[in-house]
Amino acid sequence: MSDTNRQINQVLRTMFQDSHGSLWFATLNGAFKLESDSLIYIDKIISESGKGVTIKDITEGIDGKIWLGHTDGVSSVDGEEMKNYYQSDGLISNDVWSIAADKKGDIWIGSIDGVCVFNG
Repeated sequence: MSDTNRQINQVLRTMFQDSHGSLWFATLNGAFKLESDSLIYIDKIISESGKGVTIKDITEGIDGKIWLGHTDGVSSVDGEEMKNYYQSDGLISNDVWSIAADKKGDIWIGSIDGVCVFNG
């Protein structure tokens, strides 16, 4: 995951601070995490075709997972484990614009074609 040659793209869409104090950055070139003094590129967020994505929004679930909405679906980060979800997995659209977590643990996903809920 760590790549000291990668830099945050000049286009930063949003920033998010998780419950552990780490900062997450959503860019045109994917996601980065600032943990202590290390900038970590999250390289396993990919499209269904295996290409990179533009991250559009970030949230944290009540279970501590980080959720990222992007140009080809949604990805969750749980420590070192990464999971990508696409329209073929049940999303209403791969073009995700916003993402939020509610108090029950559901993840709300706003896409170009409407809203859907991930409840595990």
